[in-house]
Amino acid sequence: MIQNLISIIIPTYNRAMTIKRAIDSVIVQDYSPIEILVVDDCSSDNTETLVKSYPKEKNIHYLYQSKRYGAQAARIRGIKEAQGEFLVFLDSDDILLPGSISKRVTLFKSKNITNALIYGDLLLNSQYIAFDHKAGYVYPELLKELSLCPYSVIMLTAKCFQNNNYLSEDFPACQDDDFVLGIAKDFPIYHLPEPIAEMYLSERSITRDQIAVYEGMKKLIKKYQTDIKKYHGYSCILFWNLRLLRKKIQIKIKTLENQKNSFLICKRKFYSILIRILHFILALYFKHLYF
Repeated sequence: MIQNLISIIIPTYNRAMTIKRAIDSVIVQDYSPIEILVVDDCSSDNTETLVKSYPKEKNIHYLYQSKRYGAQAARIRGIKEAQGEFLVFLDSDDILLPGSISKRVTLFKSKNITNALIYGDLLLNSQYIAFDHKAGYVYPELLKELSLCPYSVIMLTAKCFQNNNYLSEDFPACQDDDFVLGIAKDFPIYHLPEPIAEMYLSERSITRDQIAVYEGMKKLIKKYQTDIKKYHGYSCILFWNLRLLRKKIQIKIKTLENQKNSFLICKRKFYSILIRILHFILALYFKHLYF
């Protein structure tokens, strides 16, 4: 481990059209030293040629996976190869904003933090997204939300991974939520209240795959249900299962769009009524959790 070195881990798969934008956003940061680890999850486009075109002094390491294992496995490979005191994750279709690294390092130093995670706010397709402010050991609080922030706004100390890698490959989506919850269970979390990355949501983004999001939510609830009950009781479990049911119904409604069959039209209307009923129940009985 090299003190003060920042390791930027960029998992990628067939993103030659965006990977240069991501890498360039790191190169122009006003902090040094930085190493960039691009973990290529068996791309079939010209990602390798593009990444290797950068001069050696940019300290970019190209790591190729001979099989497609997924973004989470690529992040794990990056963690193993990283030499930095601090780790930053950046998706290959996102960018770091100017000052992103230096501002978070300054926050680490000002709090004299040894092992912790720092996250910032986000621009989502140019729209400012402000995340909830968290500070300290906030694991019980996060269990009410099961979500905090995406990978691209996270920085943490490499020492956090000494006894656990915290990255599960079993989640089809919500991988970042599972990761943050795992870290929060063992380490403090701090917030930088300004945008430090920009996320570009495209049609290929896993976030748009609602079936994957549903399956990810289901796994998340199952994995943490014991702790949810411990800190917040059965009502919180019921709350999340109702939200899961609503997500499932929303997916069914989506599949019935543009159907002209009268039976399917009625079915879609029935599901729409169910959505309204679920929203009413959530608003009436779980206002303290939902709003």
